[in-house]
Amino acid sequence: MKNEEVNYFKSIINSITYGNNVFTVWYSDEKVLMGAILKDEPLIQRFFNYATIYNTIKDVDTKIKFSLNKTIHLADDLDFETWQPLQSPSEEEFQATYYMENAVFRIESLWDLLAQLFNLKENINKPFDKIYAEQLFHDAQQGKKAKAFAKKVYAYMQQQDDLNVEPWEGNYDYVKNFRNKMTHRISPNITSFSSYGMELRMPVILTLKRVIEDYNQVSQFIHEILDDILKDYEFLNNVKLYAEEENNV
Repeated sequence: MKNEEVNYFKSIINSITYGNNVFTVWYSDEKVLMGAILKDEPLIQRFFNYATIYNTIKDVDTKIKFSLNKTIHLADDLDFETWQPLQSPSEEEFQATYYMENAVFRIESLWDLLAQLFNLKENINKPFDKIYAEQLFHDAQQGKKAKAFAKKVYAYMQQQDDLNVEPWEGNYDYVKNFRNKMTHRISPNITSFSSYGMELRMPVILTLKRVIEDYNQVSQFIHEILDDILKDYEFLNNVKLYAEEENNV
């Protein structure tokens, strides 16, 4: 890959950070309150629910970064000017697509975790195991009580392909379909021609750009809703907000 492409990808990855002590309640210099189940204190109970989701987001994000950085390193050695989609992939390409596929599945998890945060914040009260991100935001952006945040998220989800703008548009749908092909049909990283499916393997760099840009967008939405959520808990002066921390991943 060209240096500017590598720098672009790495700058996005490095710009996405989550603090280590968000939703941490300190009750001494060294001790923290890990959690609580308080049915008669819904605001506090919701706080610890947020904490559980946030810590999951941090874990998923760390693994996404690991996979994307591995993909970039491996793809940097590939010669895309001599791309041959009808030939078997090299060992470097095989490994690059392996790590990229790993990131794709986890980025889809970030969209689901964003929906979980939104479900809690807006008191939609859908069971946590019945939440589907696209459906949730579709429903929440309609009607007289439409939520502005849901409108913004769903508008991004519905973008049509446009590769003439930066960042590219239509990345959410592309990444979602990429994952669905791997899960339910045929690998998009294998060229195939049959009645079962037609697929032409794309250069790693093209899919990688779409994956990283989609990762960036869902992360921006997560940070936006976290900012809003944490305003509800400003009365907890000993809660460490991620905006006050160093950029720890």
